[in-house]
Amino acid sequence: MHKDFTDEEAVKFSIDGQEWSYIPVSGGQENDWLNEYMYIEDSKPKSDFAKLNMLKIRNIKSIPYGPDVINEILGVTVEKGWPVLNEKQKQKFIWKLNKTTYDALYKEITRIDSPSELKKKG
Repeated sequence: MHKDFTDEEAVKFSIDGQEWSYIPVSGGQENDWLNEYMYIEDSKPKSDFAKLNMLKIRNIKSIPYGPDVINEILGVTVEKGWPVLNEKQKQKFIWKLNKTTYDALYKEITRIDSPSELKKKG
């Protein structure tokens, strides 16, 4: 893929030996999300980075937990796991991760979305 474009293939990574996958955020996606994580305060634009992190959950394509764990954590019944959860269910599931796993997840997502990482793929 040309270095000026985002590869839309999922990037696999591990946290404590468990495999996850994530599709890097494209410029167009982030532009679409501006109204969801930007706000005006004192006549100046501000970013809500916590909200941006939660928006990035949309790009997590696979998690190392099957339907049984998801059902237990969310108190729902799903047979196909992560792909069939709606956005609120995915957010709720990620919010329930312990701090160490949550921090490691966002560290990997930030690494994957970083300009230097994207440049390597070009």
